[in-house]
Amino acid sequence: MSTSYFRAALAAAILALSVVPAKSQAQSATKDPNILYLNVCVVENGELKNIGAYYNKTTRDTTLASGEKFGIRFHTRGYAPAKSWFVTNEVMNYAGGEYIKYGLPREVRQIELKRAGLMDGVATFVVKSDTSSAPGVVYLPTTTGCIFQPYQRAGRAEFYLSARTFAEGGKYAEALKRLQRPSMTRYTPALILLGQMYQQGLGLKADTVAAKRLFQEAIDLKDPEAYVALGLFALERKRTDIARANFQAAHDWGSGQGSMYLGHMYATSASYVDALQYLRTAANRLANDYETHLDILNYIAMIWERSSDERQLSRDAAAHQAKDEKTANEGNPISQYITGRRYELGLAVPKDTEVALEFYDMSSKGKYPPGFNAYNRLKASGQNKR
Repeated sequence: MSTSYFRAALAAAILALSVVPAKSQAQSATKDPNILYLNVCVVENGELKNIGAYYNKTTRDTTLASGEKFGIRFHTRGYAPAKSWFVTNEVMNYAGGEYIKYGLPREVRQIELKRAGLMDGVATFVVKSDTSSAPGVVYLPTTTGCIFQPYQRAGRAEFYLSARTFAEGGKYAEALKRLQRPSMTRYTPALILLGQMYQQGLGLKADTVAAKRLFQEAIDLKDPEAYVALGLFALERKRTDIARANFQAAHDWGSGQGSMYLGHMYATSASYVDALQYLRTAANRLANDYETHLDILNYIAMIWERSSDERQLSRDAAAHQAKDEKTANEGNPISQYITGRRYELGLAVPKDTEVALEFYDMSSKGKYPPGFNAYNRLKASGQNKR
């Protein structure tokens, strides 16, 4: 039996041991400053309770008042890690549904939970406000100290996210168990992820034919992200023409990822006007993905910073100048940087390095790194002086 869950929960379990002043009876019994009286949250006979124990700081042993070793009585008895299905991350069939692990074990206060039932001899708990016969989240005790592993009621989306998490963590066998379930056969995110695993030989023998078949199946089901997967597949083989065609198809179907990769391909070939067009579209389509959205905006700023073809950029500047200057004046640090860049270079506006410095300064105060760098560069050059 694996002990990884015990180790993962150790720090939280220690914090959950509420050290309280020893009762006078305990003090008179031990009269030893190295003995601490603990009040520990445990599961016994399927119920949560607090139990008194004594911790010896010298030997690091914990015992009950009877002298019984605390760990012998409570270490595994009634806890989920004693079950093989828990250790091997199996799907838990419970309350008429399927449940999978949700995150890592965590401490949950005893007063927040109530007993819900039993799963293979392990008591299950839910939050007290949950009155459903099919709860969304079920808590299984993993060790003393009120440490629980949440299990989430799973549909196709939850199985896919679980599979992706396992794949990203290198647990490919666990990912495949979720992706190859009968319910996932026509679920396009699962088809694409499974195709990528075939493509890269992750957890199974590499099979490019099977990968392409799965990508095509997702395309037939109208998922544009499958075109993105085919585009990346082509890029790995340096087939840029095929990659561009697939990214274009994904873009045309409304994929932000397709727009992003297409913009990147144009940028690497120095076609900056087209690159900026697709990258702006990608930024709008992926606005809810904060990190990717910010990466794209930084990429746009980098193109402005590094491009030497000012005439080519001027067409893009003219198309977006009014909109960007409006949002710049409303306090957007990225628009402030871009507007400052236009004034510094004279793109679609009269060249005015003093105005450029003002916009760079605003962008810098908005904690946008390109704005900060541009402000210091222009200030040091002295070009802003009329």
